[in-house]
Amino acid sequence: MTHQHTWNLAAHLDGCHAASWAYTCPCGATRNTGHERDIAADPEGWWIWAEETCARCQELADGAEPEEWDEITERN
Repeated sequence: MTHQHTWNLAAHLDGCHAASWAYTCPCGATRNTGHERDIAADPEGWWIWAEETCARCQELADGAEPEEWDEITERN
């Protein structure tokens, strides 16, 4: 039988242009998920968070594609 991870939330970070979550599994594996805010999907909400001094916020405002991630690091 293969191991099924049991993810436990360790941290949540909300920044100017992205939100992310960090998880741990009792086996020692870690998982990091997140996404950049999408101005097209939520224009009013996006401007609440955006910082005019942040280069990535400016790139997103100029039409850059928001990124998302889901990275698992297995314990060796």
